[in-house]
Amino acid sequence: MDDAILLDGAELADAVRIWSGWGTSRVPSRDDARILAQFETSEAESLLAIIGRLEEDFYASDAYRTAPDLTSMVERATADFRRLHPDVSDEIVRILAWCYSSDSH
Repeated sequence: MDDAILLDGAELADAVRIWSGWGTSRVPSRDDARILAQFETSEAESLLAIIGRLEEDFYASDAYRTAPDLTSMVERATADFRRLHPDVSDEIVRILAWCYSSDSH
């Protein structure tokens, strides 16, 4: 990962928000093209690599198979992710949980 982009930084949070459609869409609408349009190419590529890794790690949770309900599923997946990435901002975690909950039920 690029050390210049902090996991709890505002720039990464902005990128995740833009990428996911958070605040502009009722459901997640992940789109790499929005990142490429918003940031310089090298920065966009670094951000997309980080976002991809964070998304992959969030989706590694098996909570969608084992939790009894949607609330428990999101809580469990969030806890699993937090063990891997305790320094990721709360906003990014909320957005990834929103994506996960939309895809996993």
